[in-house]
This record gives sequence, structure tokens and C-alpha cells, in this order.
Amino acid sequence: MKPDDADGEQFQQQLSKISFGALAKAQDALSKQEGSSRKRKRGSGSTNQQEDKLQALRERLKELKEKKNANAAKPSNKTKASAKAHKTSGNDGNEHENEDSDASSNSKQPAHARSSKHAPATQSSKRAVTRKRTVVEVKKPVVRDPRFDPLTGPRLDEAVLKKRYSFLNDYKASEMAELRATIKKTKNEAEREALKRKLLSMESQQKAQAAKEKQQEIIQEHRKKERELVKQGKKPFFLKKSEQKKLALIDRYENMKGKQRDHVIERRRKKAAARERRNMPAERRSA
Repeated sequence: MKPDDADGEQFQQQLSKISFGALAKAQDALSKQEGSSRKRKRGSGSTNQQEDKLQALRERLKELKEKKNANAAKPSNKTKASAKAHKTSGNDGNEHENEDSDASSNSKQPAHARSSKHAPATQSSKRAVTRKRTVVEVKKPVVRDPRFDPLTGPRLDEAVLKKRYSFLNDYKASEMAELRATIKKTKNEAEREALKRKLLSMESQQKAQAAKEKQQEIIQEHRKKERELVKQGKKPFFLKKSEQKKLALIDRYENMKGKQRDHVIERRRKKAAARERRNMPAERRSA
């Protein structure tokens, strides 16, 4: 029997005597040692690679610096051209400044200067053109009132219309009588003043209507006379509106009493004087 075989048998016998827990601990210790050795190998490799990269970068930077120094020692054609362009632009800038100064000096002078002080003033013939343009002509809508349009029928006869609606005058008269009665009964001053204003408005409307009717009667009488004269062979004569007003005013004064006529004449005189004073210049008015 060889000695190596004997040693192997002894080793196996010793291993068989070792417990399972001790073997597990030994295996864990061995695995940890192997992992640490692997990490060290990886770290050393990475550090070597980083050092190689850094060395390559240093060499590249060194080459770039050398090239830059060589280019700086010899000025290129581009730099010369740019210098020339800069000089020319400086000259142009000076010229522009001179032109601006000339323009400002000219602007100080009047735009339309006269040759002498005795010469007539000159004025520009240029006028601003409006920006408004009639691109499409739109027809203006024509408002048509059917009451006064001949297309809707013949013109209304005021005399016929007045006869048809004559009952409205009776209604107005009764309403005015009621207003007078309520004015006497009411004790509130504000309500009484409002009723008085309403009554006064209705009375003024009635007077204006009566004056208009009187004027129409005068015109009708004049037309009748003119028709008779035309039948006799005379030329027709048509009254102007001013003449119609005069005839109506004369008829009104003739039908008035003495005191009433004087009162109306005085009122008209005061109104005319106030109108003249209002139209008078301020200097004469104060005097």
C-alpha cells in the first residue's frame, strides 16, 4: 500500500468526523474570499482603463494647444479681410453720421422757405389721401311711410277725417271738465300741480287746434272768392303762408275784447323785445 493512498484515507476519515455545520461555515468563508479577489481584479482593470483614457486625453489636449499656438503665430487671410471690412464699415459709419448731421441741419430750416420776406408764403400742394375706399357700392335703404305714400292710396282729406273723428273733441272736453273738478277737490299740492300742468297742456292743444281750423277757414273763404273772380275772367291769386298767418292774426284780434287784445299785444311786444335783446351783441346789451 502506497503512502499517498494512506494519506487520502486518513483525510477522508478526518472529513467524515467533521460536522456538517463546520463544513458550511468553511464553504461560506471560501466563497467570500473568492468574491473579494474577483472585485479586486475588476477594480484594478477599471483603474487601468481610466488611466489609459486620461493619458490619451492629455496627449490630445497637448496637440490642440500646439496647433493653436502655431495658428496664432501666422495671421490668416480671413483675419486680414475682416480687418479691412471693419475699416470700411467705420468709414461708412462716419459718412452716415455726416449725412445725418446734414439732414438734421436741413430739418431745422423751414420746409417752405421764402426767397425773401416780401415774397408770398408758399404752401405744399400735397394732401393726405383718405384710406377709405368704396369697394362695393351698397344701396342706401329708402324708408317708406305708407301713410304718406301715394302707392297706398289717395291722399287723405283732412276735412273728411275731422268730421269722422269729431267725437274725440267731445271726449277731450269731458276729460278737461273732470280735471277741473279733481283739481278743486285734491288737497295734495304736488298732485294738484301735476293736474294743472296736464289741464294747461290740453287747453293749449285745443287753442292750437282752434287756430289751425280758423286759418283753414280763412284759406277756404279766400279760395271761394278767387274761384268767383276766375269765373269773371281774372287771374288766380294764391296766398303765401305769411299772408295766411297775417289774415288769421287780424281775424283773431278782431274777435277779441279790448282788455284781452291789449294783454296779447303786450305779451307779443315783450317776446319780440326779449328776442332782439338775445340777438344783440354783448357790448350793446350791457350799455
